[in-house]
Amino acid sequence: SAFLVKQEKLSPKWEENKMTVYEIKTISVRLNLSDNLRPASSPGAVVEFANGIYADLDDDQEHFTVISLDARNKVRGFKTIATGGATSCQVFPREVFRNALLLGAVGIVLVHNHPSGDPTPSGDAHDMTRRIMAAGQMVGVEIHDSIVLGNGGKFFSMREQVYLWRRWEEEAKSRTIFPEGGK
Repeated sequence: SAFLVKQEKLSPKWEENKMTVYEIKTISVRLNLSDNLRPASSPGAVVEFANGIYADLDDDQEHFTVISLDARNKVRGFKTIATGGATSCQVFPREVFRNALLLGAVGIVLVHNHPSGDPTPSGDAHDMTRRIMAAGQMVGVEIHDSIVLGNGGKFFSMREQVYLWRRWEEEAKSRTIFPEGGK
């Protein structure tokens, strides 16, 4: 089980005596997950986990979910960070990593669905994955996979495209500001 407390400063409120008063908003999230759950152990295991998330989402819209993992590839949490239309949704690395870091992620798996039912990734999906991999290098969070869900249990794992994935990893490493091994 994991526990997260997030604190944010809200806008200052002005009192009559001209003092600035800040309110602190506290958000608590509790996750109770099986200790044996290791969705990053294989693309099929990730898809099985993700299907539980996507069962509650509209299947006529594209959704983008980040599954956050600890150092042993166990789920720390997940968040559907974007919902779009029938053919796309807009995803920004800042939303991916804001949520992953708040959950204490060491690694993440990216998942999105294709309402058409065809899990073949688009050029935009490839570009988005490459951008997120480069950003992950900058913040020290490994991208374990990027999976596209289709209909009838079909899916596409970008990591299984070994040549492509290795090239993207090398590109991401070359963009980092940290020396090899440094964080």
